[in-house]
Amino acid sequence: MLIDKELKRPQKPSPPQSKKNKKQQRFDALNYDEPEAADEPEASNIPEEKQQPTTFKVKKTIKKDTENRQIPPSKIGIQRLRELLEDAKNKQKLSTDDASAYTALFNEWRTAKGDAKLKKKKVVGLREIYERVLYKK
Repeated sequence: MLIDKELKRPQKPSPPQSKKNKKQQRFDALNYDEPEAADEPEASNIPEEKQQPTTFKVKKTIKKDTENRQIPPSKIGIQRLRELLEDAKNKQKLSTDDASAYTALFNEWRTAKGDAKLKKKKVVGLREIYERVLYKK
């Protein structure tokens, strides 16, 4: 216990500050804005020729258009194949033969659980339909 020498009575030690309070105090100290001096001239009082134009650097993000970009048949995956062929089927871009072949191949691919060779054959068949109907070189 600490003793206050002037009052000759015991003083309670201050409770330790939590980490949150310490962080908040540091944050407040860093972001302390001093009040602007009244002696500084305002921007509207300065003639136009003395005012410096403000320029800002702007970072532009460039996004590649991956939605409309065509993927070669040898590299397209089953998920994208299914999306494109299903979309073409809904928009009636597939003939009835192609649509029935697509559904049959996809259902067979889905039921071939664990059989990698059979799945590969079905994906190759789906890629052929994609190449013949949708892929434009």
